[in-house]
Amino acid sequence: MKYFVLVSVILAFFIFNLSDCKGKSEEETQISQQAAQETGEVNTAKSEPRGESKLEKEAKESKERINKQKNQIKAKEEYVFVKKWDREFLGESISPRGITIDSNGFIYVADPVKECIRKYNSEGKLILKWGEKVKSIWGFGLTVDSKDFIYLTVPWSNLLYKCTSDGKLVKKWGKTGKGKGEFQEPCGIAADSKDFIYVTDRLNHRVQKYTSEGEFVMEWGKPGKEKPGEFRDPMGIAVDSQDFVYVADTWNHRIQKFTSEGKFVLQWGKFSEADGEFEGANAIAIDSEDNVYVSSIWGIGRIQKYTPDGKFITKLGKKGRRGEDGVFRSPVGIAIDSNGYVYVSDLGNHRIQIFKKK
Repeated sequence: MKYFVLVSVILAFFIFNLSDCKGKSEEETQISQQAAQETGEVNTAKSEPRGESKLEKEAKESKERINKQKNQIKAKEEYVFVKKWDREFLGESISPRGITIDSNGFIYVADPVKECIRKYNSEGKLILKWGEKVKSIWGFGLTVDSKDFIYLTVPWSNLLYKCTSDGKLVKKWGKTGKGKGEFQEPCGIAADSKDFIYVTDRLNHRVQKYTSEGEFVMEWGKPGKEKPGEFRDPMGIAVDSQDFVYVADTWNHRIQKFTSEGKFVLQWGKFSEADGEFEGANAIAIDSEDNVYVSSIWGIGRIQKYTPDGKFITKLGKKGRRGEDGVFRSPVGIAIDSNGYVYVSDLGNHRIQIFKKK
């Protein structure tokens, strides 16, 4: 009897404590859930059907915004053909190479076949032509300085000329050779904000820098295929508003960017038909926002536009013959006016073509 009473008491005590622990466990669970809800850590997988989480939804919306922005940029960066200056329009056949635009909007075009420089207004009306009677004064590359003096290169006589905007000869310099102030086919030419003149010395595989009076300042570059500052027949050259110098390293199929003192900054491009790449990087021009325009003279023939750090933006034109607008056959010169119109020397089709942003 005593034994039965003792067992009953122990069993009752055990059941009481078990009930109490269960109550505490449920209470603690409720408290934990309440705390989790307050801190945003509650797991709703059991109470809600699995769907798109907030994080996934935000990521999806972000991706859609980025794609929309890309499409907007792409749309803004589309260029369309405006007009052409060909034999029918100009009343004469031209073989345009170098092209540049002065501060008054006049366009200068070098024609090595007719051995002259032509000056046009923005409507394509011929204002002036010079050099035809003096066969040594005709150009390959053209540029203009801050005072509207015109500079041109003559590769086959290894000379540089400085002229007034009405064609009067101011100065000439250069001779054949490999030394300072000597050339083996000077091609591209550009002026910076201080009127220093930069020239690509093609067969010497270097860049030379001069004062506006023709005094030698410095040179940089050497023959090579891969390293910064090495060139294979550099042709085009341009200078942006910050006086960075861009060189078309033609047969290395790349653009190299330097400071005005010749210090390497960056490079981009390789041999390919893909967007952003080159098949013989040739002419270069810079617009008012320091975007870089580069032509390829081989293969598909086009103009490509880049940011100052070499990021591809868009392209205009493709390879084609004279009968079709907006196509090129050796685009060897580029110039951009103050309104953003792009002028292209379409040498093989004997015309100037003009484009604008759509």
